[in-house]
Amino acid sequence: MELNFTKLAGAGNDFIFIEQEKMSLSPEEIRRLCARRFGAGADGVVNISRRENWTMEIWNADGTLAGMCGNALRCTALYLDGKGYIREDTVDIDTEDGLKRVEILERGRTYRVRADLGKIRWNPEDVPVKLEGSPVIDREITVNGKKISICAVSMGNPHCVYFTDDLSDANVLTLGPLLEHHPLFPDRCNVEFTRIIGPDEAEVRVWERGCGETMACGTGSAAVCAAASESGRTGKSLLCHMRGGDLTLERTEDGRVMKTGPAELIYRGTAEL
Repeated sequence: MELNFTKLAGAGNDFIFIEQEKMSLSPEEIRRLCARRFGAGADGVVNISRRENWTMEIWNADGTLAGMCGNALRCTALYLDGKGYIREDTVDIDTEDGLKRVEILERGRTYRVRADLGKIRWNPEDVPVKLEGSPVIDREITVNGKKISICAVSMGNPHCVYFTDDLSDANVLTLGPLLEHHPLFPDRCNVEFTRIIGPDEAEVRVWERGCGETMACGTGSAAVCAAASESGRTGKSLLCHMRGGDLTLERTEDGRVMKTGPAELIYRGTAEL
């Protein structure tokens, strides 16, 4: 099968965009397409379709459904605008986590896009995480024989925020997969290794569910903003420095998270599957 695609990235978090009325790619084909050395290379595949609203569906590089992705959401706005499918600066995009409003702030070689990622969910059953009491903030767990404190939150997908000063490869690449697959997280989780560097600033490395380490994570940065403000480490506005670039977060009074960051077209191509 010959597949036409467009590759886009948000702060280095890259995606293969396709358009199908109903997604036809198998998990094996998704894995092959996302492979860094034997495929187009991406953190996930995004299918765009038109139903009642424009709809974004996303699969991780391992072929599993992602549910929600903030960087892909911004890239979707660029994709729709670049194709001429939308004429306004604001568009509502349907996701597995409901309708999300996205606003294009700047156009150019790199777009600047603001997205409403929706409400923070603290209830353990909504994350899901097998810990009692809400919110799950600074709870001690054991991983790899080591006791650490974590925060668990959902932004339409499960997140484990780990505040630490150690953002080394030894820490991230060892604990990342262990936390992703920790039995406390029945649906696995995205892991944010977070170092607070000021009252409104943090440095973050992300181990993403189904992908491994990624250059950035939109919902992950939102989870960091939620956990950092809830625990009193920062205020409600946060500048997140990720390996692929910076994301700006704002926690609203009604418990939502707004995220602003870059989106850019990388290339268009054709794959033989």
